Amino acid sequence: MELFISIITAILSLGLALFVYLKNPKSGTNFYFSGLIFFVGLYAIFNYLAIQPTSDQVALFWTKVVIAVSAPQGPLFLWFVLVFPSAKFIFNKKLQAGMILWTMAVIGLTFAGLVFQSAKVESGQITLTPGPAIPVFGLLQFGSIIAGLFILVRKYIRARRSEERRVGKECRSRW
Repeated sequence: MELFISIITAILSLGLALFVYLKNPKSGTNFYFSGLIFFVGLYAIFNYLAIQPTSDQVALFWTKVVIAVSAPQGPLFLWFVLVFPSAKFIFNKKLQAGMILWTMAVIGLTFAGLVFQSAKVESGQITLTPGPAIPVFGLLQFGSIIAGLFILVRKYIRARRSEERRVGKECRSRW
């Protein structure tokens, strides 16, 4: 059942990512959203493989791959929120470059064994040993998602106020 759900999630995510991107590849909103959904699709596949280990080394390898495909998700969510609903790609070159470097560093630290150092499989259960760089990954994800949620709430409040003003003007013009 887990395999079926992972396959369906991956197919739908990857299909949606392709559809959204092809709909308008020149749109920053479409680009970042499709990138985010693409990595969610990969996550579904690799996470399934990570929870089906045959050895400690296999469990650690797939855990590293899961972290590597998870690392871009937080920044892509934030970038999507920042550019939505416009077509622009770059919102702040320094922030964007810094987050790209941070994401690449997390991926490098992951495969160097510094995010998770080891995995132990006993009776089908996986026990992971966090490494010294796990806070670097956690801060990237947590910071990106919290910042994205804050921006979404702020955009919602602004849009709602704008709509209330527009409706108020329409009502006053009718009287």
